[in-house]
Amino acid sequence: MKIVATMIFGLFVIALGGCHKSNQANDHLNIAVRYIDAGNYDEAIASCDTAIKIDPKNAGAYYNRGLAKCRKGDVDGGIADYSKAIELNPMLSVAYYARGAVKISRGDYDGAVADYDKLIDLIPTYAAAYTGRGAAKLGKGDYDAAIADCTKAVELDPKHSAFYSNRGLAEDEKGDAERAVADYDKAIELDPKSAVAYYNRAGLKYNRGDYADAIADCSKAIELYPKYATAYSRRGATKVYKGDYDGALTDLDKAIEINPKYEMAYENRAFVKYRKADYEEAIADATRAIQLNPKDENAYSIRGWAWCSKGDTGRAVEDCQQAVRLHKVGSADAFADQGMLDFINGEYGKAIAAWENTIQLDATQKDDVQPWIDKAKAKLGK
Repeated sequence: MKIVATMIFGLFVIALGGCHKSNQANDHLNIAVRYIDAGNYDEAIASCDTAIKIDPKNAGAYYNRGLAKCRKGDVDGGIADYSKAIELNPMLSVAYYARGAVKISRGDYDGAVADYDKLIDLIPTYAAAYTGRGAAKLGKGDYDAAIADCTKAVELDPKHSAFYSNRGLAEDEKGDAERAVADYDKAIELDPKSAVAYYNRAGLKYNRGDYADAIADCSKAIELYPKYATAYSRRGATKVYKGDYDGALTDLDKAIEINPKYEMAYENRAFVKYRKADYEEAIADATRAIQLNPKDENAYSIRGWAWCSKGDTGRAVEDCQQAVRLHKVGSADAFADQGMLDFINGEYGKAIAAWENTIQLDATQKDDVQPWIDKAKAKLGK
């Protein structure tokens, strides 16, 4: 299971509205800003509603309401408000930036690139716009273009820690671990309190098999930001490969407590429970992950293997087939799930060959597939 990292985005509240200014509307808008800063999003939305009622052309009120909605989880409502703010004030740069960031979170990478292109047209020296566009290009798998945009951001603002961390992520995804770790180290040098830089460096160390160091970086990220759900999830996933299943479950439980809609935490917890042979609970967590993200390929895989371990081959086939459809062709995960399908179909030789490919491509999966290889060999009388 490959651990992925996170681009850093900073979204800003703004205190004044659009062209048709009203002191009374702006009074409510300023109150909304304070509510957003305090995390009181319902109150912020209500204050923005009042500002908009007083001044329907107040772009700042729509922008801040969009920000509050997104932070509350109403992404569709947030995008609609950002779009209205842009309609009212096409020069409102922060609205393009914010809308682009939300589009990335939804997988709308082309839409995000369009927003950042517009923002760069408006302000060619806006460094954060380049790193935002880099994140969108990374999502599209265009690693070189992502690195180029992040490099432009670094050139424009060489003291900004997040830009190095973001470039490191793109380099990491490209497979250039040496440059990636150098950029993560630089990000931490510039900002020793950057929880995200530690978190991203932990992902690189995990993928290299440096589990103790990965756990240490996750712990530092959590120390800096105790509500960092993704850091708890990453640390939990890493502890699995140290054999610390109970510690992994404690971290994953915490991640879900902080963010009950965090799909990856359910997926990771399902994996731990599968490893502990708690198949019912593994199926329940994988199902929750799939409900949150119907394209979660690993959740289908985990659930399929759990079904097979319980003897329910019908459901196992359905889930493993879906996982194979979602996996990258030729990946270790694709071979693993194809091996399970071959095993269920009684094609034990094919299953063994597929699982041996899995191990060759990703040695961390040996503990999961080797017992099934042994079962297949037993079926063949080897």
